[in-house]
Amino acid sequence: MKRVIIATFTILCLLTAAAQDIIVKKSGDTLRVYDLKINAKFITYRENPGKDSPSKRIGKAKVLSVKKAKGKSVAISAPDPAPAKVKVQPPAAKVEKDTVVYFTEILQQDSAQRAAEKPAKEPKGEVARAVSPDNARLVGQYNAPIGGYGSKEPKKSKAHCAVAIMGVTEGSVLANEDIEVEITKCEGALRYNIFVRNKSDRMLFVDLENCFRIFNDGTFRPYYCGKQIRQNRKSNEKVTFSDKHTSSRPSYDSRRRTASHGLTYNIENRKETSQTVKEQKILAIPPMGKAALPPLVYLDENDEIVSLYDSFVATLPAAEYGLRDWQTAAYDEARTPCRNSFIITYSPNKKMDVFSTVKFGLYVRQMIGLGTNFSSFDESRINGYDKNTICGKIYFE
Repeated sequence: MKRVIIATFTILCLLTAAAQDIIVKKSGDTLRVYDLKINAKFITYRENPGKDSPSKRIGKAKVLSVKKAKGKSVAISAPDPAPAKVKVQPPAAKVEKDTVVYFTEILQQDSAQRAAEKPAKEPKGEVARAVSPDNARLVGQYNAPIGGYGSKEPKKSKAHCAVAIMGVTEGSVLANEDIEVEITKCEGALRYNIFVRNKSDRMLFVDLENCFRIFNDGTFRPYYCGKQIRQNRKSNEKVTFSDKHTSSRPSYDSRRRTASHGLTYNIENRKETSQTVKEQKILAIPPMGKAALPPLVYLDENDEIVSLYDSFVATLPAAEYGLRDWQTAAYDEARTPCRNSFIITYSPNKKMDVFSTVKFGLYVRQMIGLGTNFSSFDESRINGYDKNTICGKIYFE
């Protein structure tokens, strides 16, 4: 009988436990309760069965869900979101207004200084260079007044040729901020060289392939054509006796000998020689140095290679420009019978990816008639002649 009573009590306890309500808190705790009731703000319950057990309540905000003994789970509120990580900023340093202005100015000055110290990249292609203030003076010195040739009076006979007094055209640039052009008279009459002087503090390179002389009829020549002249000369051997007679002999070294019959003779050897001239394409000019534009190269009547100086030579129709012997005629740029133009191209580097040019012109501003040739003409007798007087040759046909 006792065993039956104990078994019955155990079954009642299990049934009682199974009939409990369940409250699941947001904290994760689970409460098994009795007589669970839900109102607007609270959930009331008893911890033990029966009306003798005191009633308790819990706020709905703390409860996640409830489940009655006979029913489904009911969600009461959403789970609390995970707390966001708040980045705590350190307190800002208190900076006086004047200090901020001071450091701003320092940064601006430093930035401007670094920009000024950084070399600017030069653009590719042609770069214009400022004309020198001395340019007008240099052009004017080649255009000084000329009064004629000495005390010579014009004759009735016609001149076959004339000396041309050259002037520099208006608008010519003989000097810019980098270079200066100098036209210098050579030894002898009616010839000159064109020099380029480097005024800068860096090396300059003249591109002779792109330096031109443009003639009156529009034809032109560059100062570099890639031409090369080679000359060979054969040896010549001879024997000279004291009686001035000469006879050929086999080759000997040059020395003095005495023949058995007492005559003295010399043996002279002339060995083969070779001479080569190759045109230069790039003319390098150091700071404050100057160099002449290369003249034409040719062989003279003795097959010797010589450099032809620059000269101004033209042929004009006698019907329009013919003069009498020693007659003087003046011209201006608008009606000059002949002119030449020049272009000089240079660069601060050999690649010539950056370059500049100067352009100038020479024109006939005066002619003095000559009877037959130039052999009797003396440039120093020109009235007003000086080192800047440029002369040329004119032939009438």
